[in-house]
Amino acid sequence: MGLHNKVMVVDDQVLIRTMLLEVLNSNGFTAVAASNGQDALNLARLEMPDIALLDFNIPKIDGLTLFKKLKMIKPGIKAVFMTGSPNVNIAKSALEQGAQDVIVKPFDIFVMVKMLKEISSITTRGEEEWKIINKKDGII
Repeated sequence: MGLHNKVMVVDDQVLIRTMLLEVLNSNGFTAVAASNGQDALNLARLEMPDIALLDFNIPKIDGLTLFKKLKMIKPGIKAVFMTGSPNVNIAKSALEQGAQDVIVKPFDIFVMVKMLKEISSITTRGEEEWKIINKKDGII
């Protein structure tokens, strides 16, 4: 796996956070977690995650607003939204803001891991291609 494997899990349900942390950390990711939007912002400033795994309905700052703020802290951060109560308009809004995907709980944890590995791989590959192009053009 490339350099882009730090995942921040933001969910107010402790069992989901714990399960995701354990599975992600044992599958090549460095995972950190927060239970609400404000704690997630503070954690993001410290950890600078590559991917955010966000619940829409979290305390203090909702998932969509949090994603906007995370993009200000780390432009290029990728996001996957999780929801227990799917809403087409909210999901559409998340995708329009640049989220990679919206998944419905409960979900298959190993499908999630596979998706995050693909997102991580694409992010790393894109950055490597950017470096090659800029090196060729004499920018780096």
